[in-house]
Amino acid sequence: MTAKFVVVGLDGATFTLLEPWIDAGALPHLKDIMDNGVTGTLTSSIPPVTSPAFPCFITGKNPGKHGVVWFLGKRRGTYEEISLDSTSIDSKFFWEILSEDGRKVAVLNVPATYPIKPVNGVMISGFLTPPGKRDFVHPPGLLDELEERFGPYEVDLKTPAFLLANQTPAVIEQILHEARESLDYKFSVAHYIMEKDEYDLFVLHIVETDRLQHWLWNLLDASHPHYEKRLAEQYSRQILEYYRALDSSIGALAEKTGPATTLIIMSDHGFGPCHGSIDLNAWLLQEGYLKIKDRPISQLKFFFWKAGWNLAIVGGLATRLLKLKSMQRLLVRVRGRKDQGTSRLKIKHALAPVFLSMSDIDWSRSRAYCLSGYGQIRFNLDGREPQGIVKPGEEYETLRDEIIGKLRGLTHPKTGNKVNALVFAKEDIYSGKHADELPDITFLPEESNYNPGTPITFISPRVFSDDIPVKGFHRMEGILIVSGPNIRKGVSIRGAHIMDLAPTILYMAGSKVPSDMDGTVLTEIFSESFLRSHAVSFSDEVITEGRESQAVSPEDHEAVVERLKSLGYID
Repeated sequence: MTAKFVVVGLDGATFTLLEPWIDAGALPHLKDIMDNGVTGTLTSSIPPVTSPAFPCFITGKNPGKHGVVWFLGKRRGTYEEISLDSTSIDSKFFWEILSEDGRKVAVLNVPATYPIKPVNGVMISGFLTPPGKRDFVHPPGLLDELEERFGPYEVDLKTPAFLLANQTPAVIEQILHEARESLDYKFSVAHYIMEKDEYDLFVLHIVETDRLQHWLWNLLDASHPHYEKRLAEQYSRQILEYYRALDSSIGALAEKTGPATTLIIMSDHGFGPCHGSIDLNAWLLQEGYLKIKDRPISQLKFFFWKAGWNLAIVGGLATRLLKLKSMQRLLVRVRGRKDQGTSRLKIKHALAPVFLSMSDIDWSRSRAYCLSGYGQIRFNLDGREPQGIVKPGEEYETLRDEIIGKLRGLTHPKTGNKVNALVFAKEDIYSGKHADELPDITFLPEESNYNPGTPITFISPRVFSDDIPVKGFHRMEGILIVSGPNIRKGVSIRGAHIMDLAPTILYMAGSKVPSDMDGTVLTEIFSESFLRSHAVSFSDEVITEGRESQAVSPEDHEAVVERLKSLGYID
């Protein structure tokens, strides 16, 4: 059985935005695809972040098996963070299986795929590619060919996060312009590659949907506390125009591939408003789970930190200095934006040693801490952490239950409103050989419109903050739209998970489904006749890589961290 499939990944796409526009007739191609196929929400990974969501998508496995829960990971036996890349994903990717089965594949711009692994076809990695690299395209020579025809290949938008947070008209216009340019570029590349050869699987990832929703959600949501009517009236139509262009691009791609192709439109997570943030390290300090050294210099830094002198203040001061009239003229120039971002980071880096940091933590008395992960708390576990004090077993379980109970009862100190967050113990959401390395508790308050924060240790003494750079943030429910010759028509489904897509695509392609995948084949999307004539076939052996992550060079690690900072993922 041979089939052709096109997967379009729209980063962070959500029916919250798309459905009203579809109902209003603004997105006719998506409506036509939905009317002639299957539609439903797609549950994301925990946490609902691009990495680990895409590793779950491309492996069909939970993070306990593939080993990734954030853009950075904890170096084993230390309290240090390291950059993660494609070699950190401890499993075979579903397109590798197809490639080994003799199928031709093209995978364009998918996150967490650098360094690229050669396939039977084309590979182009995504926005986590370290800046300046030229080895993110396979086969060799294709990058030069693409750039000669289409210009420089940008893996992501260029405007840094701290400028986007200001929402000046110049910056809003710039990101909308960049988003449209990037959209046109990526679809032009997709058409070009598709015209050069025949592919059994074609995957295209679009990142701009995520970026626009992070930075401009408040301009589409009149109930948002940062809604600005003047800016909304000025730019909401331009934001919609981007989505109309996206809709037309998807329609053109569907027309090119024809009715015999199965088209899958998905997102790695959903989206919603962000009204504030919660700093878990500040909370752990407040609750006494995290302790500062008694030495005078650490206590002095702790005193000033509690008094409000911290890196958040420095970042704000640096931003204001760089927003002087002389700098404003540079906002819409690429080099100017880059110079300002570099200057701001240099200011923060130069002053960082005088502020409270991980070097001031007293590990002999600290029981829990956070690194830069998304709502993720780690225990200072004896035998796992280098200076662990929490004993496995009863002491661990008591601490886990205590912290989970407090987080579930967390209330805003000013309003008294309960956060109503989802709080998960590790063993309830992860399983596999990497589970012990993953965070012990995951805290997800997004449905109450809070971002659980991604500080690198100590940013501010405030647990709750309304001064947020991003205006929208992730949700658990993404989108799934499937149409094709063997797909049911005009049907809504429930309960699909992002891990289900890999086994489903392998099943449709006639390949065996690895028996260690956690996802299941979405049989409910297929016609009864197709199901009767095509049984699911599983591999006789577990297909896993069992590989160790390659060491990321210090230069590449720093470059990736700076990119994450420029995108606003960490501060």
